[in-house]
Amino acid sequence: MRERLQRSVKRLVTEGLAERGLLSRAPRRRRSDELTVIVKGIALANPEMSLRAIAIQLEHMGLQTPRCNKSWAAASVAHLLGRSPPPSESPPGECQ
Repeated sequence: MRERLQRSVKRLVTEGLAERGLLSRAPRRRRSDELTVIVKGIALANPEMSLRAIAIQLEHMGLQTPRCNKSWAAASVAHLLGRSPPPSESPPGECQ
C-alpha cells in the first residue's frame, strides 16, 4: 500500500498537481530510546521522585511523548522505565 501511495504522489508531482515537497522525508522524531535515557537519568538522580513528578518535569523541559503529545502521563513514564505504574498513578481507561 505504501508503494502504491508513493507512486501516486510521484505521478501527481510529475503532472504538476502536487508539490515536490511531498516526496521528501518527514522530519525525524525523537526516538523513544533517547527519551528512555532522559527519564532514567531523572529517576536515578532522585529515586524518591514519583512517576507523576517525573512526568511534570518532562513537561517543564518541553519534551514530547513518543506519540508527540505535550502532556505526559505517569503510565508513559512507567513504560519508558520498563515497569508497571502503581494502580494509584494509572487512572482506569488511560491510554499508554
